[in-house]
Amino acid sequence: MSAVSAALQRLDAGPSPALEAVVTTTFHHGLDINADDPTAVTVSVFGASDAPDELPSYPPPIARAPEDQVKLWRALSDNVTHALAKSLLHDLLYLRRDGNVGAHAREAITLYLDAAQDNSVDETTRTYSALRALTLCRQTKQSTETPRLRQVLEDLAAPDLSSTVHNRPGATLPMVAALVETAPSEAESPGSQNDVRTLLEAALAAYGTSDHIDYIARIFTASGAVSDQRKLQVQRIRAEVRLDRARAETDPALRLFRLEEAASLAKDLGYTDLSEAATVELQQVDTESIEWKVFTSELQYRPQDVLAYVGQFTYHGDWKRGLKHWLSSNDAPSGQYDRNEALARQTLASSLLSQLIPRRRVGIHGMPERTGSQDSALDDKIREIEYRQAVMAGSLLLAALNSIGELAGGTGEEELAAFLVDEYRCHMANATILAKALLLFWRGEYLVVSHFVTPYIEAGVRTLLLTLNEPIYRVEVGKTKGQYAQLGSILPRLSDEGFDNDWIRYLQTLLLGEGQNHRNDLAHGFTRQMDSVVAVLLLRASALFLVMPLEAATAAEVDQLKARPTPRPEARPFWCRVTAAWSAAVRAFHGP
Repeated sequence: MSAVSAALQRLDAGPSPALEAVVTTTFHHGLDINADDPTAVTVSVFGASDAPDELPSYPPPIARAPEDQVKLWRALSDNVTHALAKSLLHDLLYLRRDGNVGAHAREAITLYLDAAQDNSVDETTRTYSALRALTLCRQTKQSTETPRLRQVLEDLAAPDLSSTVHNRPGATLPMVAALVETAPSEAESPGSQNDVRTLLEAALAAYGTSDHIDYIARIFTASGAVSDQRKLQVQRIRAEVRLDRARAETDPALRLFRLEEAASLAKDLGYTDLSEAATVELQQVDTESIEWKVFTSELQYRPQDVLAYVGQFTYHGDWKRGLKHWLSSNDAPSGQYDRNEALARQTLASSLLSQLIPRRRVGIHGMPERTGSQDSALDDKIREIEYRQAVMAGSLLLAALNSIGELAGGTGEEELAAFLVDEYRCHMANATILAKALLLFWRGEYLVVSHFVTPYIEAGVRTLLLTLNEPIYRVEVGKTKGQYAQLGSILPRLSDEGFDNDWIRYLQTLLLGEGQNHRNDLAHGFTRQMDSVVAVLLLRASALFLVMPLEAATAAEVDQLKARPTPRPEARPFWCRVTAAWSAAVRAFHGP
């Protein structure tokens, strides 16, 4: 008679599909390892945690097992003979807090160790069984089985560590960590500390590759048997093996990123020689030979749409009215943050790879600049969408500004500056800067105008914050000289003051390292040519602040600038607005 039949007989129940399903579900409560932290390796039972009611869970939570099912577990535990099955049943009863909980835990520990020593059981299950026994010993504070437990772990780890082929890091290294954790002191067991050192060196020799060295180093650090000097040596090995792997790499892209990884880690650990060696080799990688996979998408406005957009700036044939309208566009080119965030969340939710694979940014200079993470994945995706929106809007701003420039043909710098001062009450110096920038732009000097206007974006933010009495000057401390905080530090202060968040995001995405980093690339001479759309985006950002009447503005006007940073459009009578709308419709209908 089988154990299951005997158990059913004890319950006065005959075989049925429902009972067979319950028995099957029972033994699907397998073991699950959590070895991320080598100082706290644990093995749990599937279903041990109580999942929320609204989430489906299989196998079902043990704590919610009905009494009939618990009775079946009791009956099976009395009749099943195989150590692996019997250990799980006592473990389930322990987790369900049924009857003599301590007795169930002790039985489970003994039986798990029996299963771990059973050669008919596969190696991974034997490992998990031994580590589950360790977890139960911790939870119930039992130490009587520790010597046997350690012997079982040593017997399981030894074949892999002594083999010429090492292919079980996920099982062997957690066992090494457990052996280090449970090692007796030298006073308790003379020679035990030397055994621990021998074990750790064997693990280092077997698995001291770039894939596993960090885990092994953490075990070394946690061990009291290892000298501080040896712990430091193992930390250095972490950087050395990464550098060796990078040097052996023939693919230029992989070599680039692996050298960066080695240089970064060596610098963090304080090994300047390794960091500098990796950096020198990083700089020598031929980035032009990297075969980047380029994904392109085309956005083409219909000619009549472009004509209709440009027409609102030029239909009256007056460059002054056109420029006023261009400068009063209140929407940030990068779009509304709420909409961009919703689109980013939707995109990430539909793409698992974009969540799992870190985003790596390579700068215009060909060197790695920034590595994303799961924490930054959402903001990275939002920045990507914001920049795409900005480029789309920028192409229209470019067409409009070029058409305004055609109307302003022959207009000089002084006339432009005087118009800006009269219209916006801005400082003459700022008006002159914007006038120069517009003339450079209309001549097609996109790189020159980008270099010219970009510093004034930061200057404009700084001036606005000073007007708002924000403390942005960093006083001298020690050998650090006094200076104003840079753009990345002061933009969040605008948010604190209630400045339009969409414009803040636009400036960050366009200029700073979390976005396109144009500020740094231009300032350090990495940009050798400039696209007309990017140039108009930089010009639009600088114009936002250059026309602000900060010196002449009242407190009420400054408050209005925070909510609406762009000039208000010219108020037009109703009949003018109707005429303009009709003209735009006619142009769109008869457009090319």
